[in-house]
Amino acid sequence: MHDEQPPLSLEERVRLIRIRTFFSNGAGNPFAIMAGGIVFALFLYDYGVPERTLLLWITPVCVLGASIFAFERYVHRVGIAPHNAPLFLQVRSVLGGLASALFGVTIAFLPENPGGAPYFFAFIVCSTLTTVCYMAYATVFSYCLMINAVTVLPYIVFYFYRYFWHGDVITLLLGVTAVIWQIIVLVKALRVSRYAVGEISSGERLRDEMAERRQTEQALRVSQQELLRLAS
Repeated sequence: MHDEQPPLSLEERVRLIRIRTFFSNGAGNPFAIMAGGIVFALFLYDYGVPERTLLLWITPVCVLGASIFAFERYVHRVGIAPHNAPLFLQVRSVLGGLASALFGVTIAFLPENPGGAPYFFAFIVCSTLTTVCYMAYATVFSYCLMINAVTVLPYIVFYFYRYFWHGDVITLLLGVTAVIWQIIVLVKALRVSRYAVGEISSGERLRDEMAERRQTEQALRVSQQELLRLAS
């Protein structure tokens, strides 16, 4: 006979729901990663990036995208419970971080003097990936920050490097734009995350209050019945 598990605390239940929401909101994102990688590879190929280099890059992107899809299918089949939720989140975070980091390293593929268009398009791809992450995974904000760090920050650092070492004005404009974008998106995403987590916490507190009320009403009914029995 199995020992009865102690009831989860409010904090543990909130964390469990956050992780379940994290996985449920991410459906379809692995395919978006692979599709975005293919489009980005075609764009880089048009700007002279060697085909072999792009093949070596797009292969792990697709492999990681397929791995994320397979892992999420496994999680859906097994189910997310208190004992496996932290491990599932860690594995998914590693897979997502590796896939996103591959987009961040594409800054090394751009030609030495390509003009502003490739830099701008590359930033659009990476910032879009990060924005989607903020919207889909708001309940685990730390994951969003990690994706942002490995995807967009390398481009920001590179933009300012290009300006200070090569005097490329267009990269200065892109760098300033990227910083402003970071501030605006981070502030809004943090608000969304706090709101989502707050709603989950409020729902669980309300559930606790309703359960406590039902227990109180049940105790009162039992007490009333006992009094009526004694009176009779």
